This record gives sequence, structure tokens and C-alpha cells, in this order.
Amino acid sequence: MTERASSELTEQEKRLREKFESFKTLTLQVQEDMVTEEATDQELQAEIDYVAATEEEQNAAALQLQQQQHAASMQQLIAAIPAANPAPGAPNAPATTATTRLPQRQIKHFKGDVLEWTQFWESFNAAIHGSALTAVQKFDYLKEYLKGEAHLIVENLELTDANYTIAITELKRNYGQPKVLIDAHFNKLDSLQPVKDGTDVAALRTFYLQIQSNINALETLGVAKTTFGGLLGSRLIKLIPHNLQAEWVKSATNDATDIESVITFIREQVEAAERLSRMKPEKPKSSTVPQQPKPVTSHPATASQLAAGARTGQAPQNSKSFKQKTWSNTAAPKDGPKRYPDCSRPCIFCGEIHYPSHCTVGLKEKKAIIAAMKRCVKCFSDTHETINCTSPNECRRCRAVL
Repeated sequence: MTERASSELTEQEKRLREKFESFKTLTLQVQEDMVTEEATDQELQAEIDYVAATEEEQNAAALQLQQQQHAASMQQLIAAIPAANPAPGAPNAPATTATTRLPQRQIKHFKGDVLEWTQFWESFNAAIHGSALTAVQKFDYLKEYLKGEAHLIVENLELTDANYTIAITELKRNYGQPKVLIDAHFNKLDSLQPVKDGTDVAALRTFYLQIQSNINALETLGVAKTTFGGLLGSRLIKLIPHNLQAEWVKSATNDATDIESVITFIREQVEAAERLSRMKPEKPKSSTVPQQPKPVTSHPATASQLAAGARTGQAPQNSKSFKQKTWSNTAAPKDGPKRYPDCSRPCIFCGEIHYPSHCTVGLKEKKAIIAAMKRCVKCFSDTHETINCTSPNECRRCRAVL
């Protein structure tokens, strides 16, 4: 491979990484839009899984480019070294093995789930097992990618060429046997959860995809769906919502023993539900923000004004310009609040025009009001606590004790 080819590989790797960075940026925007549009957790998880799968494919492609570039560099080095004739009788130089460690590839770790074995092995086989690395290097990578139960199989095996072969054999025996995979897929079909709400489009779609995925895997393993379709079809009909069961009874091809008809019916109902959900008008989002009450700028009031029933929201008045209004009980308006002589301020307890000492509100309620307003119980001021009050006045009933 020429230097030009090596340069082209480097350029391809660079473009691949740039395009993937652009893809990740767009993916983040899509996920933000999904959150804004109140997408379901299942839809968000599907988007995240798709991004993770794309990232794995990108890393695999980048690793292949790096391997090709490394091979090109090695060929250039070998071509640059002139062929040397060994001296007569001199021992041949031992062949050197390249010990360059490849950069780590983002292969999904295998934790012992039988259904994930095929995907793991295909990725590992393409990136590591089928490469030019030594068996010891491959075994080192294998140990790194195994976790949990699967790692116990290789945990006590030393890094040797022979042990690598043993590890691969044991892993395939435990997780790669067709019978084990077939049983796992049948267990998945048996553990399907019923969909109770016919309007839950995401649940219906997930239900259908799980059925189709496991049946496809079984056919890949050599199990035709005609061998188990009769029992599975009847079970699937019982797991769909009642309204879809009614539609199934009305259909002309309602043969539960025909698994192909059952799957086709479920797929058509899912597609119809998705089309219907897209036709529904979107509910306009309410943009009304509850208005916060504007803070009331209160003017400090004197202790004497507070004792007379002044509110902190009212400006204090000069005692010289304070107009005294005298009202007698008999002169008060018939339909107005009852007033008392020599008082023109509303009571802090009930809001009527009289002194707080004349208020008919119960003692317990008065204490609650004073505590809520955080006032001194002697002079009703909010600038200090009762214990620090210098006023000689005190309540004749409670002695100013809360």
C-alpha cells in the first residue's frame, strides 16, 4: 500500500469523525425537542439506543481504518529496509511480532445475557478475534469486555495462547449453543406483558417489535414459526387490548392458529393507531405564568401607632397633624362597621375601625394573627421580638405571653 493510500485512509478517518460529531450535535437537538414535546420514556430510550448503536458502528469503522493505516505503515517500513543476506553459518534472526496495542473499541460489554451473546461475538470477532493480534493480546481484550457472570468463566485463566482458545470454547458452550438461544427467545415470548390501553401507541409498538424480533431470531436459528404459531397466536390475541380483540373477532381472517395472520393484524392495528395519533391536533401549551404578588413597600410605623392598630402597609402619620375623629356608638352609621371614639385606624385583627383591645376576635385567633405577622405581642411592632420590647404595656388577659 502506497503513501498516498495511507494518506487517503487518514483523511477518511478524519471525515468520519467530523460527520459523527455533527450527528451527535443533531441528536442532542432532537432529544431536546422530544423532551419539549413531552415524548414518552420509551420513545426517548429508543432514541438513546439508536444513538448508542450508531456510535458503535462509527467506532468499528474508525478501528478498521486505523488497522488498515497501521498495516500500510508496516508495509512502508518493510519496503524501506533493504534485504540483507545473512552471513554463512549465521543463525537466522527470529521473526519479530508487532506488539502495538490497538486503541480500545467501544464494544458493548457482555454480562452473561444469552440474548446479547450473538451481537457481542459478532462485534468482537470483527474487531479483535479476526485481527492480526496475537492470541495473548486477543485474550487481554476479551477479559476487558466480559463482565459479571461471563467474566467468571475467564477470571482464573492466565493470559496464554492456549487459555484464549479454552475461553472462547467455554463461552460458546455456555451462551452460543442454538438450543440455549432458542429457549431464551421462547422465554421472552412467554413473558410478554399485556397491553391494556388501546390508545397507548408506544406500548403497542413495543409489544409488536418484541414479538417480531424474537420470531425473526428463532427463524434465524432454524425454528420455523409454523412449528409454534398455533399456540403463540392464541396467546398474543389475549394480550392485546379488549377493543383490538373485538376487531380481531370481526375480521374475516380471525384464525388464531395462523401466526402470520395474527402478526399482520397486530402490525396493522399499530400502524392505524400511529396514524390516528398523528391526526389529532396538538394541544396548545399554556403560556400563562402565575403572576407573583408585588411586594408591598411598607413604611415603618411607631410603637404607639401599632398599639392603636396601624398596619405596616400604611404610612406613619405625624401626631401633630393627626386628626382625631370622635364617634359615639349611637352616631355610627346603621349599615356601616361599628366604631369607637378617638380611633380612625383599622384593627389589625378584623379590619374594623376600633382599638385592638376592643376587638371581639378570640384570644387564640389573635395569637395566631400576631404570630403569622411576626409582631411583638406587647406593642404589635414588627421591628423587634417581645422579649426585647421596652413598652410598659401588656395584655391584662395573657400577660403578653404567646
